[in-house]
Amino acid sequence: SLAERSLAAVPPVLVLSMAALDLKKTPELPLVASIFLPTAPHPKTTDDLDFNSELVSCIHAGKHDTVKPLLDELSQARRTAITSLDPSRTLVSVDAMDSDARKYLSLLRGFRGLAIAPGSTGGGAGEMDANGLPVASAPPAPADSLTPAVVAEGGAAEEKSEGAGAAAAADEPEGNLHIPKGGGAVPSLKALSKNKAAGAAEDDGPGGVSNAAAIEAREDSRSLRRMVPFTWRDLGDTQGDSFRFGDTMLEEASVLLALTQVLLQKATAEPLNDQSMLNVFGWLRKAAGVSEACLDCVRAAGAPADEMPDDLKNGLVDTLVGVTMVQAQHLSVRRAQMHIKSNAAITHTLIARICHDTAERYRAMDKKVMKLAKAGAGTVDPKTGKRKPVAENGVAKYFLAHIRYKQLYFMGMAYAMLGIGRVQQDDDEGVAYGIRNLMTATDMFDKAGIAAKAFVDAARTFVFIDNVTIMTALDDCKSVTKQIMEKANKVNQTVFFKPIPEQPDALPDRMSNIKAEPFPDYPIDPMWTNEMYACFNPQNGRKIQCGKVAEDMECCNQQ
Repeated sequence: SLAERSLAAVPPVLVLSMAALDLKKTPELPLVASIFLPTAPHPKTTDDLDFNSELVSCIHAGKHDTVKPLLDELSQARRTAITSLDPSRTLVSVDAMDSDARKYLSLLRGFRGLAIAPGSTGGGAGEMDANGLPVASAPPAPADSLTPAVVAEGGAAEEKSEGAGAAAAADEPEGNLHIPKGGGAVPSLKALSKNKAAGAAEDDGPGGVSNAAAIEAREDSRSLRRMVPFTWRDLGDTQGDSFRFGDTMLEEASVLLALTQVLLQKATAEPLNDQSMLNVFGWLRKAAGVSEACLDCVRAAGAPADEMPDDLKNGLVDTLVGVTMVQAQHLSVRRAQMHIKSNAAITHTLIARICHDTAERYRAMDKKVMKLAKAGAGTVDPKTGKRKPVAENGVAKYFLAHIRYKQLYFMGMAYAMLGIGRVQQDDDEGVAYGIRNLMTATDMFDKAGIAAKAFVDAARTFVFIDNVTIMTALDDCKSVTKQIMEKANKVNQTVFFKPIPEQPDALPDRMSNIKAEPFPDYPIDPMWTNEMYACFNPQNGRKIQCGKVAEDMECCNQQ
C-alpha cells in the first residue's frame, strides 16, 4: 500500500527517533482524587452537662463548697471543648481544638482515681502497690473485707485504722493522686484484682471470700468513674441515635473520637493546593494519632460491651485509624504526581510503589471491616432467650464499599504508573510490557467503577457522596490510560512488532513513610488534690441506665 511504501522509504533510525519522541511525550494520569471518606453520617455531638447538678448526691455533707470550684471548672471546660469540636465551626484552628480538648481531658482524668475517707491526711504517699496506686490513704476494710468503711455525714470516718492521721502530707498536684504518676492508663478493676491476686496470699479472707474478690469489691466501691451519666450521638448507629453511658473513661474516648472526626472533616473541606496539602497531611496524621489514643482509652476502660456505644466497640475506632492513615497516603501520591516533571527523583515506578502500598493498606482493612459488619452476630435476647437475627450494619457496609472501591482504584493507579514508565523506556520489551500493564490498569479502573457505584448506593440513604466527582475521576483515568495504550500499540505495530505478554509485570515493592502523629498523654489537672478526693462518696450515686436514646426523646440525662 501507499502507507507501507512511505514508511519503507523512511530510514530506520528516523523511525526510531520519531517513536522515541512520541512515547516520551505520553500524557500523565490525572491527579489522585482528593475525595476523602466522609467521617460519619452524623456529627459526634453531646448534650450539655453540669457536674455540680449530676454529682450532688455523691458529695459528702459539708463538702459541696470545697469541691465546687473543681466541678465548675469541669463544666466550663466541657462546654468549651464541645463548642470547639462543633463540626459547623469551621474557622476554629486545630491548635485551639487540641488545647480545649486537652484541658477538659486533663480535668476528666482525675475521675480515674479512688475516693479517700474524709479527714484522711494522705499519710504514706510514698507507698504504692504493684500497679502504681497509693494504698495508705484508702479507707480501711471492714471485718468482711467487702464493704468499704462507712463514712459519717459529718465528714469523719466512723472506722479509722490505727494512726490514720499520724503522718501528715501536704496536698500536691501529682505526688499523692490516686492514679499512676505521669497520667498513665489505669487498668480495669478486673485486671487490677487479677494482678493483686497474683501477689496475694492464697488463703481466703474472712467468711471464705477470696482476697482478690475483696480487693475488687473495695476498689470498685471507691472508684469515681461511674458517678456521671453522659449522652453522645452514636456514630456506629445507622439511625443516628444517641447512647447514654456512665463511665468517665468512655467520656474521654468520646471526646477523642469527636476530635478525630472534626480533624477529618477539616481535611475534607480544605481546598487542596501545594501549600494546603502539607496542612491537610498533618491533620490526617494527627487524626490517626488521636484515634489510637481513643482506642487505647477504650481498652483501658474495660467497660462491658452492653454499656458502650457502637462507635466505641466492634472495631469502628480501629477501622478509623487505618482509614485516616491511608487517606493521608492519598496526598503523598498526589504531591508526587504534581512534582514528577520538576523533580528527577520522582519516577513513575516510585509512584507505583506508593500506590501499591495504598492499595494493600485498603486490602488489610477489609478484614477489620468485615469483623465490624458481623459484630453482634448470635447475641441472645435477654427477654426471650432466643438468638437475635444478625442485623445489617449500615455503617460497616458503607466503610466496606468505600474500602473496596479505593483498593481497586489504587491498584489501577499502580499498574498505570508502571505501564507509563515501561512505555517510556522506548524499547521492544518496555513497550510490550507497558501495554500489558496498561491493559491491567484499565481492567482495574473498570472494576473500581463498579465498586464506586456500590459505595454510592451504600451511602446514599444516610450521607451525601459526591458521586459525580468520583465517577469523573475514574473516567478520566481510564481515558488517559487508553490514550497512552493506543499510542504504544501503534508504535509496537509499526516499529517493534513485539508480542504482548500474557501477564503484567509484578508490582514493585511497597513504599511508605507515613506514620500517625502520637497524641501526647494528658496529665491530671492540678486541681485534683487529696482534699478533692475526700469530698466524694461514690456509693451514694444513682444507678445510671446505660443504653440507646432515640433523638426524639427528652431523656438524655435521666437515670
